Amino acid sequence: MEKNEPMTGGKVQTETSASIKGDDASITIDPEGVKTSNRIVDSQQSIRFSLDGAVPPGELHVPPGVDTPFTFGTFIKYFGPGWLVCIAYVDPGNFQADIQSGATSGFSQNWVILWTQLLSWYVQYMCVKLQHYTNSNLAEAMALQYPKYIRWAFWLIAEISIILTDLPEVIGFAIAINLFNDSVPLYAGVLLSFLTTMALGAFLPIAKMTPDAIQSAIQIVGAVVMPHNLYLHSGTLETRRCPPREAYKRQAVKLGLWDPFIPILFTTVINWAIASLAAIFVYKNVAVPDPSALGIASFPDFLNIKGGKILWGVALIAAAQSSCITTTYSGQFVMDGFLNIQLPKWLRAVVTRCVAVLPCVIVAAVLDSRAMEQMIDIVNSSLAFLLPFALVPLTRLTTSKQFMGDRFVSGWIEAIAIWVATFCCFGINFYTLVAPDGDYFGKYTSKPGAFGVQMNIIQDILAAFYIACCVYMAFAPVKGAPLPISKG
Repeated sequence: MEKNEPMTGGKVQTETSASIKGDDASITIDPEGVKTSNRIVDSQQSIRFSLDGAVPPGELHVPPGVDTPFTFGTFIKYFGPGWLVCIAYVDPGNFQADIQSGATSGFSQNWVILWTQLLSWYVQYMCVKLQHYTNSNLAEAMALQYPKYIRWAFWLIAEISIILTDLPEVIGFAIAINLFNDSVPLYAGVLLSFLTTMALGAFLPIAKMTPDAIQSAIQIVGAVVMPHNLYLHSGTLETRRCPPREAYKRQAVKLGLWDPFIPILFTTVINWAIASLAAIFVYKNVAVPDPSALGIASFPDFLNIKGGKILWGVALIAAAQSSCITTTYSGQFVMDGFLNIQLPKWLRAVVTRCVAVLPCVIVAAVLDSRAMEQMIDIVNSSLAFLLPFALVPLTRLTTSKQFMGDRFVSGWIEAIAIWVATFCCFGINFYTLVAPDGDYFGKYTSKPGAFGVQMNIIQDILAAFYIACCVYMAFAPVKGAPLPISKG
């Protein structure tokens, strides 16, 4: 096996192999200590592959600022994954959560947007550490931890979260087309979103809180810290893998920390602006009968700005079409990491969008735009509910000495802080699930008769399942060993 040491070009060639027996993965380490991505399959076989298809075959990249000069040019070339991930922070689902926030609470929930964006920044930093210190993305690392059937269950949950994420993109595109020309029915806009996705996919390159305010905050969390982004960021960073030397790894993590910072600032300002517009034109506006029912379709009717409706439609189309890129990539990382199944990106985009389009077409054809807005509200709350299924394993792995190694595991203060944040995420979701008059089952469990009893039973079963899954993910023994990384 031939190797080229890092030269001025900043790349090193490597190849490695892995043998897989039964349902376990054993990783072969070459003399330089480069581990491949963990691959899991269910039958006995031996495979041989380069580091990953996402990386140009056999190439590792030395981050600028260690052996090579740190210039503005090398700085710009190295960045990118963080910007891609931040596209998801300004999708139609975010817009609707912002509108709900401003319309029902005025400016008082801008702090929720800020802290949620900061939490998302730190969560992305955890994804950076996972990839660079273990050479694994989140889906691969989770696949290594769990038995076959649990792994398949978590894959299914991840796919559901990706499909749910795609629903607001479909709805937002359809509503935008309807804003431009109200003679175009919503279902036609939904179908058109499918055609545009096929085109893109084929050429895709690599205060006091009221009940309404609480639900609005939950929707903001679900719209910003989306589960699919954790798989996406840890996966796209495969294109920035570096040789297993501590100086390279730490520099790569440092650059990965600051990569999404500027786009997160931009997206924070955008979300603040939309929430502020809703607060200015809708909050305590007697002309608005029910501010909590406002969404991306009805909001432009109250924008007292010249050309506001057209600009809003342009923003919706841009947000919807750019966000479909993130769901396509994250879907591929999830399927490849959990199941070792690789699909062409155009096919992955079409499959994901097909599943998202079907319920939207039915709702658009039978009901109206308000029903589609309600679908986005449900999606945002559901994404917050599903977030622990990605966040708990990520927290567990990055705070594990066995998986990360003594030199790269999170410090105890950092570990406590992220575990507290993770527990708060679980807690607020669990409270909303079981709270009287909550948006999940609370409106139905108090109803008399057999229906109320049935809703109580379903609520209790789901709550028990939610607790059991989160406890299992938090306390299951960690498998795997640290990636051998030389000092210096």
